[in-house]
Amino acid sequence: MRRYGTKDLPIKLGIFEKFLIENGTNYIVGDKITCADVNLFVVIELHLYAFPKALDAFPNLREFYQRVADMPNIKAYIGSRRDLDVVPLNSIGKGQEPIALDD
Repeated sequence: MRRYGTKDLPIKLGIFEKFLIENGTNYIVGDKITCADVNLFVVIELHLYAFPKALDAFPNLREFYQRVADMPNIKAYIGSRRDLDVVPLNSIGKGQEPIALDD
């Protein structure tokens, strides 16, 4: 898991960072939010749960994530859900000793 967080994940995030830069509209495709952006947001959110520093080297991706998170409907959804509190990550449930994934 450590290799994924330090080697593989940065490569994948770099691809999306490049999409954002090349598109020039603050979205993955087009000039308004699409399902591609929402899906990327969810993927980023799940990765941040396991690797809190994942976006440190990707300023455009970090701004994208925050911009989507601040959209009223997305913000309301995030505030109402509890899935990350109850879904175990790598067989580790809430209340158990976490594994340091991002050392």
